[in-house]
Parts: sequence; structure tokens; C-alpha cells
Amino acid sequence: MEIIRLEAVKKVYQTGDIACEALRGVSLEIEMGSFVSIVGRSGSGKSTLMHVSAGLDSVTEGRVFIDGEDISRYSEKALCNHRNKKTGFIFQSFFLEPAYSVFDNISMPLVIAGMSPKLRRNRVAEVSEAVGIAHKLSVPSGRLSGGEKQRVAIARAIVHQPPIVFADEPCGNLDSENSGMVMDLLEQLHRMGTTVVLVTHNAEDAKRANRMIKLRDGRVESDEVC
Repeated sequence: MEIIRLEAVKKVYQTGDIACEALRGVSLEIEMGSFVSIVGRSGSGKSTLMHVSAGLDSVTEGRVFIDGEDISRYSEKALCNHRNKKTGFIFQSFFLEPAYSVFDNISMPLVIAGMSPKLRRNRVAEVSEAVGIAHKLSVPSGRLSGGEKQRVAIARAIVHQPPIVFADEPCGNLDSENSGMVMDLLEQLHRMGTTVVLVTHNAEDAKRANRMIKLRDGRVESDEVC
């Protein structure tokens, strides 16, 4: 069963009189529970594809369906609710609040969702233990190493148990050991039934997915089972 479907999606960025067509009629489907990598050279449209699929950016033309719902027609408020319920995000630059503790960073999606403090504590304790960061819950995230920050970012992405996790170059700022840790955690999420969409330049990381979609100049060049 599909959980993501794009129909003839185009995305054009306009700067003055200059139009940049980042996506040029992309149509694809991603099955529920799959692990998909999106690859291609810089400027191929990888991150744009992830952003429109996740509801982080609007489409110029076409439609985006998540779990059967057309999010390309959603209002901004509806998109915020959708993202908080259906998606988790992991980015290369972590996007943590440096002055906030690890606990507070991880619990942000639960606060937004209105979860009670007791349930938040229990859920954060569970997920922080799973990613190996439970011993740092009281530490400000700005004092962590790069690998620790990405563990916190992963915990934040999955703490609300979303069916889809989008990871945009999650190993880009990490050494090989921490990169391996991140990929192991993504594989573990996939085995647990989460749909994982990975954007990466790294060929070895891409091959750890069970499907690889290659973009070139805003179009799907190939779509292969790994």
C-alpha cells in the first residue's frame, strides 16, 4: 500500500525575471514501510523533492498525496497539523535549540501535540534510550558533539511515532563512525515499520535502502530496487 504519491509535480523557484525549474513533472509512489534513498548530483532536485513530499514546500503544479490525503491543497495550519502527526525530519545541520536541554529538544513535537508532562517524560526516556542519548538529557544541546546532536535530532524525529521519517543528508556533517550509527538507526526504524525517505550524496548509504530513486535535472532518471 502506498503512503506517498506524487502526480506530475513541478516546482519553480522565481527570482526576479529568472525562473529555476527544480522539479519537472515528477510522478512516483512510495510504499508504506519501505526504505527509499533519493540520489543525484547537486542541483538535481533531491532536497526539493523531499521538501514537497513532506509538506515543507508547496508545489507549482501537480499533486502530493500522503496516506491518501492531498496535502498540496492544505492550508498552512492544516500542513502544520499534518507534519506533527505524520512526519519526522532529520537534517544535516541538526536544527536543535542550542540553549535547550536534550530533553526539551526531543520533547518539542510532544509539546506541540499537547501531550501531558508525565507521558512526555516517559516517551522521551524511551526514545532517548533507544538512540543512546539518555545519559545526556539534562545537557544543553549546544554542548554536544556532532554525533550526539544527530542522535538527539533522530530522537526528536521519532518521539511522536510518525509513520514517515524524512532524512536530508543526515550524515553530511559526521565522521564515518557516527555516519554508520545514523544509518543503523534508520535501518532499525525501517525494520520496525516506519517509512524512511533518505536524501544522500553517499553511494554506500544509498545502497542500504531497499529502493533507490535517481534524479537528474529535476526528473526521475532511474528507479531501482537495491
